[in-house]
Amino acid sequence: RELCEPLSLTLLGWQMPDSKFRRIWDIFIFMVIWYNSLVTPVRIFIMKGASTPDALIYADVVFDFIFLIDTIFHLFRPHTDENTGQCVTDLRLIRQSYVGSVTFYINAIACIPILKILLSPFLSQQAEEVLITN
Repeated sequence: RELCEPLSLTLLGWQMPDSKFRRIWDIFIFMVIWYNSLVTPVRIFIMKGASTPDALIYADVVFDFIFLIDTIFHLFRPHTDENTGQCVTDLRLIRQSYVGSVTFYINAIACIPILKILLSPFLSQQAEEVLITN
């Protein structure tokens, strides 16, 4: 598989598959996912409502925002075409490929607090507060 040729002085250069920024960003996103996979079950099953520290609530909001940024980044991320081995840098093709992928739908759904939105009309004020903090 060929690596994408570096683009000099373009907006896509920092998003190239072999760029230092992209490697660091991907590691950062992996660590955020790892944090969420460990902390979320603890918050749901051990910490209840008001016992959740504010720092964890703020961290969750920040990480949700980071996931949104990552989803937007994917709309501009060049990638190597699996069939041709060529680097895809055309923004229209990048977006078309991403929006047509399962990854896009997973990321888009993960950015929306769907459970909270769907359940909130049916919950009491106290139950809604517990749901929001968990």
